[in-house]
Amino acid sequence: MSDSREALRSPRTGDSSLRPLRAGWFATVAMIIAVGLGSFLFGIYISSRDFADTRVLVQQLQADAQKSKQGMVAATVAATAQQAKTDQLVADLEAIRPAKDTYNFLPNQSLALANGLLAVGLVGSPSNSGIVLNVNGVRKQLSSGDVVQVAIDAKTNCRLTLQSFDLFKAVVHAACDTQP
Repeated sequence: MSDSREALRSPRTGDSSLRPLRAGWFATVAMIIAVGLGSFLFGIYISSRDFADTRVLVQQLQADAQKSKQGMVAATVAATAQQAKTDQLVADLEAIRPAKDTYNFLPNQSLALANGLLAVGLVGSPSNSGIVLNVNGVRKQLSSGDVVQVAIDAKTNCRLTLQSFDLFKAVVHAACDTQP
C-alpha cells in the first residue's frame, strides 16, 4: 500500500522534472510583462514627440492667423480709404455736373434747355429773396421751390423748378413732357 499512497501523493518539490516547466512559465510571463512595459514606454515616447510636433504646428498656425488678421485689417483700412476717396470724387463730379435735367446758372448766363425748346437765362445776380429768370423772352420772379409751367406748343409742356440759389448761382430743374 505504500506504493499506492506514494503514487497518490503530489510530487516532491525537489523533483527536477518540473523545474524547467515552472521556469518557462515564469520566463514567459516576465517576457510578456517586459514587452508590455516596453510597448507602453515606447508609446509614451512617440506620443510625446507627436505632442511636441503638434505644439510647434499650433504655434505656426497661430502666427499665420495673426499675419492674416493684420493683412485683413490693412486691406479694410485701404478699402475704407479708397471708398472715402471715391465718395469725395463722386461729390466733386456731381458739383461740377449736376443730375440729369438740372442746370447751374451763373449771373447773366443763358442756356438752351430741353433740346433747344426753352431759352432760359438768369438775369443779374440772385438777391436774398429770389432770382429773375428769363424764360423764352418772358421774365419771371422766382423763390426757392417755385415752379414755372411753359407751353411750347399744343403737345409739349415744360416745367421749370427753382431748386436753390445763392449769391453766385441758381440751380434749376427743367423737364418737358410730350403728349401724343
